Amino acid sequence: MEWSQSLQGQRDAYVWFTESQLRSVIRDGIVPEWFHGIISRKMAEELLMPKPPGYFLIRVSESRIGYTLSYRAADRCRHFMIDLLVDGQYIIIGENRYHRCLQDLVDFHRRTPIMPYTEVLTVACGQTSNDRTDYAELLFPQRNLKQNTSLPPTSSCLPA
Repeated sequence: MEWSQSLQGQRDAYVWFTESQLRSVIRDGIVPEWFHGIISRKMAEELLMPKPPGYFLIRVSESRIGYTLSYRAADRCRHFMIDLLVDGQYIIIGENRYHRCLQDLVDFHRRTPIMPYTEVLTVACGQTSNDRTDYAELLFPQRNLKQNTSLPPTSSCLPA
């Protein structure tokens, strides 16, 4: 991808996320450990490859509007596109299971493999540094906050 296209893709992803997704990532006022900002596939693989199979993260895609679930398989990293449907549900492209929020998707795939593979998600791949999170500019453009900074719970996917 050409540099200017990549930059435009990041701008589009930033606008999409901040205008429609910002608060849906927050659950009970906490940024989930599995959430990473607009990071590249390569960066996701650099974070995951040293980890055992089952480690995972969800990132805002650089190349399309939506999320990507990246996880460490036995022999490589796998990447799955997640779409947000018109009704506000999330789905991994190629599956037929819908989820109310990203946390539900994560919880489901901790028990059920993403087909056609047999591996489940096990451990969220957190940030490499609490002082420099890779989502800070995306979630908190006005300031750089640490990962577990509390925000008001505004997610539509809070426990009943």
